[in-house]
Amino acid sequence: MKGLKRELQGKRISRYLFVLLIMLFVISISRWGSITAKAASDIPKELIITEADGNEVQVIKDGGYVITSGNGWSFDTYNQHLVLKDANIHEINSSGGNFRIVLHDDNRMDGDIIFNAGEEECTLTFSVTNGYGSLAMNGVIKASSDSTGSANIAMPHGSIIKTSGIQCSGKLSITNGDVEIIDNGVDAITANAIEYGEALVTEQTEG
Repeated sequence: MKGLKRELQGKRISRYLFVLLIMLFVISISRWGSITAKAASDIPKELIITEADGNEVQVIKDGGYVITSGNGWSFDTYNQHLVLKDANIHEINSSGGNFRIVLHDDNRMDGDIIFNAGEEECTLTFSVTNGYGSLAMNGVIKASSDSTGSANIAMPHGSIIKTSGIQCSGKLSITNGDVEIIDNGVDAITANAIEYGEALVTEQTEG
């Protein structure tokens, strides 16, 4: 009789241990999934580039790469940033996740750079290669977010940017480089907080 009780108790303990192992496995998978999702936010969830001829190119869709190169631009999937090299494009539209634009040589845009952080705290960063990179825009750089998110703009690496305006719902940090604002009737620079550092920021009115 005692042997039967011990056997039953042993089976109960085995069942409890099995359930515990299953729970630990599920928790570990959940944590791994959250780490993966967090890493994916280093690139936009959606990225569309409108080229000079009006052709819209879906670069990233639902966090996955679709088309990674075009006329004067390419998306470096290893370093996870967009490279503009002697590019002449119309518009860049990014939503969800951080977004880095690397400028190489001289680049032009007729339209806007639209950066939407959604419900996350994300940063649009401009940098250069080989110490030099410029971007001349007829449009504006616009960074926005939902009420629970924050969209920031950072220019830490000596980029030279000429634009009609910068509209940032979060923090604008231009710590190094030259930014020239051509005032075409829009608010030249708007941001929740502004940090200039050693950057040269100038404003002028066309006319």
